[in-house]
Amino acid sequence: MSEEKKPEEKKIITKEILNEAKSQLGLAVNCLLSPPGNFGRSGDKAYYANFLMRMNVIWGDKIPTAGVSVTDRINFYVNPHFILGLNIAEQMELIIHEVEHIVYLHPLRSKKLGLNNKDHKLFNIAADANINVPLTMLTQNLGVTIERLNSQLQEMGSKYRIDEKDHAEVHYEKMKLIQQEMKDKGMTSPDGMGEDGECDDHSTWEESIENEELAKAVIKEASNKAAEATGAGNIPNHIARELADMNKASVNWKKQMSQFAVQTLKYEQERTRNKRNRRFGITQQGKRKKPKVKLVVCCDSSGSVSNAAFTQFFAEIDAIASLGIEVIVIDADCGVAAVYEYDKKKPVQRFGNGGTAYTAAILKAKELKADGIIYFGDMDASDIPPNPKVPFLWAIVGNQNPPADFGKIIRVIEQGK
Repeated sequence: MSEEKKPEEKKIITKEILNEAKSQLGLAVNCLLSPPGNFGRSGDKAYYANFLMRMNVIWGDKIPTAGVSVTDRINFYVNPHFILGLNIAEQMELIIHEVEHIVYLHPLRSKKLGLNNKDHKLFNIAADANINVPLTMLTQNLGVTIERLNSQLQEMGSKYRIDEKDHAEVHYEKMKLIQQEMKDKGMTSPDGMGEDGECDDHSTWEESIENEELAKAVIKEASNKAAEATGAGNIPNHIARELADMNKASVNWKKQMSQFAVQTLKYEQERTRNKRNRRFGITQQGKRKKPKVKLVVCCDSSGSVSNAAFTQFFAEIDAIASLGIEVIVIDADCGVAAVYEYDKKKPVQRFGNGGTAYTAAILKAKELKADGIIYFGDMDASDIPPNPKVPFLWAIVGNQNPPADFGKIIRVIEQGK
């Protein structure tokens, strides 16, 4: 096994160093937008600059190099000393490297695998392998390259090779096989293979939120805005394919909402041997009545949600109510305006029309002992509501993200849009 590196002493970050680093990063962004000289044709890397401008840049010595995470926004950690140690071409490629980690969902994929520290190192290699292929300036002295990796495998007599056509999970599984192969031969573990120094730090991935749907929504919004600012003709082909996958309209929000309701449904009667059958005694199961599931639907009735969207949403609530689920509606803007049991025979009304805050409605739903909650609105809320700790679904009109990181997400697609 390779010895652990001793942590280097943190260098002091003065105001002058920080300002110089910020200036350098700004110059790299400008060069991505309008590449000078031999840096590429105009506009072909602008997507990465436009994406970075939608990231939360955090300067400091938290990590020795650079790294990203996905919380309620996309964070880009940068050590000023590291940036100043790179030339302008390397800085440009570092931005590309970090943006592609986000677009390819590497922090989420890493968390989904539930890796320990040792396996995390292997996934670091796997995740970097493909995205570093075109980054010829940055990887001269830093980061993983498939060429270096395969050269080392050949030197060690390994039967495995890394193919750039494979995705990160395939690389990762191969790295585990290589690790076992080296162990069987009594050779050094492949942790860090293919590297000539680290070009970034993946430890920040651990800070990414557990709610995968919310994280994907955050990434999707940033990706689409960056693409819009860049223009379709200038988006790299592999990025365009990822965006197309993100934006596939194959998800049926109506079906998802019905599935959520059904998952919270409890049978009104439960057969059990714990209650004697009055007619046949213990030889037959008895019946125990259970209350209907109570689904609370919180509706953002502020003026920012259209009547068309409101009507369309309640057409699906009507279908859910027909399953025998008790539906309680909480109409709210910045406070609770009305609470009533849904009745398909009565027209749905909108009582509120003021500002927007979601806490009051969620607390009311909790007070009503909801078995499940659906919150319908455009998510333009002024507060961060508490987690009611029951099955929860955000039914979102528009492109904004929920004001809190709990619950599942569906996007309500208005007819004609």
